Amino acid sequence: MGKPIILIGLWYKVSHEKAVMSFKPLTDQEILDGVRDLVARGKIGWTDHVEDQMTARGYHRGQIKACLARGGFTERPTIPNRSGPIQYAFRVEASVDGERIAVAASLIPEKRVVVITVFDAI
Repeated sequence: MGKPIILIGLWYKVSHEKAVMSFKPLTDQEILDGVRDLVARGKIGWTDHVEDQMTARGYHRGQIKACLARGGFTERPTIPNRSGPIQYAFRVEASVDGERIAVAASLIPEKRVVVITVFDAI
């Protein structure tokens, strides 16, 4: 048997007989660390919906970035049941500029954070 090859959240072991692929999800802390790292590097995607919601609620991108960088999970990360790259959908909240902000987003590990929507946290 060959050495395991680590892929983002996956492991793949090569043998002469067959290949085995198994999924090992990231922990909540690994996801939070990944979000903060990607936000710090500017690796953020913005949906049209969140752009509309920011305008409607009077938020700007800096506030959303601050929420992602400092916030804690109010909805733990889940993996949506759909094809394509592994993504972790989550919600975070944080106090930014004296307001409590909630952000729904998705992490594509080691690639980017996609901001889906923003709203006033209760």
